Parts: sequence; structure tokens; C-alpha cells
Amino acid sequence: MGLSLVFALAVAGCGGDDALSKDEYIAQANAICEDTYTHLEAVFAESVADLPAEFTPEEFADVLVGGFLDQYTAAIEDQLADLRALAAPEGDEILLASFYDEVEAVLGAIDQLADAAAAGDPTAIEQLTAREDPGHSGLPVVSAAFEDVDMRAMEYGLTVCGGS
Repeated sequence: MGLSLVFALAVAGCGGDDALSKDEYIAQANAICEDTYTHLEAVFAESVADLPAEFTPEEFADVLVGGFLDQYTAAIEDQLADLRALAAPEGDEILLASFYDEVEAVLGAIDQLADAAAAGDPTAIEQLTAREDPGHSGLPVVSAAFEDVDMRAMEYGLTVCGGS
């Protein structure tokens, strides 16, 4: 959180000349998110391509912890870096920094769950592979984890980022 505050203060200290308007920020942020999600859809499709038509939760968890979730979190971390590099609209610096901190916290939780699944924890495997909600390319744990963050993004106007 301290890093976010430093970031927000640094952005605020730069003055309004570099700040984007809210509409400009939203357009650029949504474009960044669109690029990330297009990439992740391709990575996911490639990751599950070798699964049989009928697969077990354990087989799906193996795909997830065998590389997809690492690629997923790396792509979202890159996306966050790009979003943080945008000059936030004047007055929204702290709000956006806080929001992006929440995304990082969710990524940390997903990493912990993936580590538990990789260690063979059946509860973690079940959480990763539950099929109640096919959102997020069939990853309900991601959908559930990002539910609040997505809602905040949508309220701000980040329709692509919030519709992840």
C-alpha cells in the first residue's frame, strides 16, 4: 500500500498538465485490458487444447497449475504496470492506485490457491475447477475473486477491465 501512496503522490505532484481526462484514461485503459484479455483467451485455449472432451477436475487443475495461472497472473501484472503508467485523471490518482492494489491482492490469493492445488490439496483443486460459473474462460475462482474489483472498475467506466 505504501508504494501506491508514493505512486499517487508522485502522479499528483506532476501537476495537471500530464493528467489525462477521465474519458481519455478510460479509453486507453480499456484498450490495454482488451489486449490483455485477447492474449489470455489464446493462452487459455492453447492450455486446454490437449484435454479430453470429458476431463476430471484433477486433470483441469493440472493444466491450470501447470502453467496457465502463472501466465495469467504475469499478464495481469503487466496490464497493471501499463495501467499504472497512464497519467491518471486529476483527483483520481489515489482512487485508481487503491483499485490496482486490490487487483494485486486478488492475484496473490489466486497464486496461493494455485500453489495449494499444485501441492495436491483437494479443496484447492475443487475451488479451481468448480463449474458453477463458466465466466473468465471457465475459471470460476477467478470470476468470484474479481467480482468486487470488476464492479468497481465498471462503476469508474473501465468496462473492458471490469468485464474481465
